[in-house]
Amino acid sequence: MGAQPALQAIAALHQQVQVCAEKLLELQVRGRTLEAQARLGELHVLRDQLQEHLEGLLEER
Repeated sequence: MGAQPALQAIAALHQQVQVCAEKLLELQVRGRTLEAQARLGELHVLRDQLQEHLEGLLEER
């Protein structure tokens, strides 16, 4: 995989992480802490995917 597609994938995942985190924070602010905690796994999955992509990019160097 070339750097450009890898960077595009990283940017897309980063955006997904931000959106997910914003949703979880909004839930918490609205007092829906248990729901936010229950959905925390979604953020962890995205984080792990982002980390894998970043590590893959470093391995290509």
